[in-house]
Amino acid sequence: MTKNQTHVTRQIWFDHENIKTALDKLRKEMLPFDQTASFAEWKMGFLHNIFEFKQQLQKHFTFEEEGGFTNNITPVTAEDLQIAKRLESEHDQIMELIKFITNELNQIKKPSVKKLESIKKWVENLILRIERHENAEDQLLRKAYPDEYGRIEEIP
Repeated sequence: MTKNQTHVTRQIWFDHENIKTALDKLRKEMLPFDQTASFAEWKMGFLHNIFEFKQQLQKHFTFEEEGGFTNNITPVTAEDLQIAKRLESEHDQIMELIKFITNELNQIKKPSVKKLESIKKWVENLILRIERHENAEDQLLRKAYPDEYGRIEEIP
């Protein structure tokens, strides 16, 4: 693994760990809003956190697209390269899903069980989609760099 590949791989690994933490936070926040807080407070807090997450994810995706994933990760097979390109193409779809969710939530002015259940399902779908996406990237990295990726945090 070259020095640049080590840097890129380490950054992707750390990003993936941070994304897992952010997804757990979103999952917890999407539970029925705290009855001690008003719906408006919960909604604003959730929107704030999803916007922060969107920025974090956009930064990560840009890093992968502009020089990270497909340019610096040596695929083991031609199929791996195709998988990497497919994963990269999912970035826009994920960002559109976040935009859809925030638009839908912004339209809710009063709490509605039906509408909130719909939003919750979309958020669950988003979380599962991102988890599958990041896991697939991790698998490619482990395959390309089996000795390094499992212990990337130890590499100087």
